[in-house]
Amino acid sequence: EHPGAFVGWLDAYTEDSFGASLPAEPAVVEDTSSIALYNNSDGKLIWSVDVVSVLEDHDPSAWLSVVPTDNALVVVSSAFSSPEPSEGTSFIAALSYADGSVISEVEIEGAISTFNDVGSLLAIAVSDSEDGNGTVQILDPAALEKKSTFSVDYESRTWLYSLDGGILGIDLAGSGDTMKVLYFDVKTGEEMPWSGGRSV
Repeated sequence: EHPGAFVGWLDAYTEDSFGASLPAEPAVVEDTSSIALYNNSDGKLIWSVDVVSVLEDHDPSAWLSVVPTDNALVVVSSAFSSPEPSEGTSFIAALSYADGSVISEVEIEGAISTFNDVGSLLAIAVSDSEDGNGTVQILDPAALEKKSTFSVDYESRTWLYSLDGGILGIDLAGSGDTMKVLYFDVKTGEEMPWSGGRSV
C-alpha cells in the first residue's frame, strides 16, 4: 500500500528505482518576484515592479528585503545566503514612492548581514571576510553610488537599529551573553558620549 503521494511515488508503485520517473533535468524556476506598494488607507495597489527590472543581476536564491526610508523604498539583495558570502556581491536599489522607478543603485562586494533605516539614510553591515568580520556603512538612497563617509569595523556578529534624532545603534556580540553597544550620529559620524556600554 502507498498511503498518500510523495516524490517518486510512481517508482514505489511500479517497484522501479527511486526517481526513475522524475525528469532528468528539473525545470528551472523562473524568478517572477515583484515589489508592490499599497495605500494604507484603502489597500489599493499604487504600483508594482518586477524584481529583475530593478536588480538585473539579482540571484533568485539571494536574500531579498525591502526597507522603507523617509524618502525612498530601498531594495536589498544580499549574498549572505550564498555558499561563500564574503566573496559574493550584494545589490541595493532605491525606488521612488511615487511610481517605483529606480532613483539610484549600487553593487556591494561582500554580504550584507544586517541593515536598518536611519531616517532618510540606510545603515548596512557588510561582511567581507570568511570569519564574518566587516564594516558598518551609511548610504544615502538618493545617491547610493557615493562612497560611505561613515565606517565602523566589527569583528563579531552585529545588529543595527535606529534611535530618534538620526542616531544609529550597533550591537556587537561579545564573549558569553554580553554585547557591546555603540551609538553614532550618522550625519556627523561622531560617536555619542554615552556610547560603549555593555548589555546582557
